[in-house]
Amino acid sequence: MDVDTGYEFFNYNLTKSASSILGFYSEEVYSDTQAGREALLNHIMEEHRLGGVEIDACDLHRVRDRILYEDPVSANELMEYGIILERDIY
Repeated sequence: MDVDTGYEFFNYNLTKSASSILGFYSEEVYSDTQAGREALLNHIMEEHRLGGVEIDACDLHRVRDRILYEDPVSANELMEYGIILERDIY
């Protein structure tokens, strides 16, 4: 059985309530492809725009580069109220 890598993104709602980061709120797994990474980045940037994820303005380009070209999980240290998790896709 082939196993691929994918990424899930979880974030709090706008009230930042602890229960809102539960896995039930994430319905997408992004594949470890250029298109999948771009979709993951777009999701995170939309949540940032809406106020659900906080990223310092000076770190926006670093988040982008880590998601698109490096290890997406390493962008976690640059975000508040959101997390990227790596998972296997069967």
